[in-house]
Amino acid sequence: MNPTFKYVLLWASLLLLVLPLTFLAWPSEKVAPLWTLHSDPYKIEILTPGGVFRRGHNLVQVRAWRGDQPMALRQGRVGLSMLWLDQKPHMNAQAILSRRRSPPALEGGLHFNMTGFWDGWIRVTTPTGPVAGAFRTEVVK
Repeated sequence: MNPTFKYVLLWASLLLLVLPLTFLAWPSEKVAPLWTLHSDPYKIEILTPGGVFRRGHNLVQVRAWRGDQPMALRQGRVGLSMLWLDQKPHMNAQAILSRRRSPPALEGGLHFNMTGFWDGWIRVTTPTGPVAGAFRTEVVK
């Protein structure tokens, strides 16, 4: 058997293995709004894949709008907790959000250990100053 042919077979096999794994790991849901904070003159949106938090690791994006124009946020934090349970570390989820250029947004990750209703807060810095809000959402399976 030709050595070059062996390498072609090896690379083809690896490619056939990697491609399906890539598609399985790719997020299947587009980010959708979970909650919106209106703070004149801004509208601040929290977005997640499918518009819902799920048990486990979650992507979270925060976008700001002034009228119908997207605005760049400087920094932000988002956190959620189940206050009605004992104050244990696994009952809190927090993220320091980092800047994403396109579209202008802040992005981070949150991890939820259990389903149920979680109380959340958000703090972002807009071009004109800080904006903060509180919300309640459900984490599903």
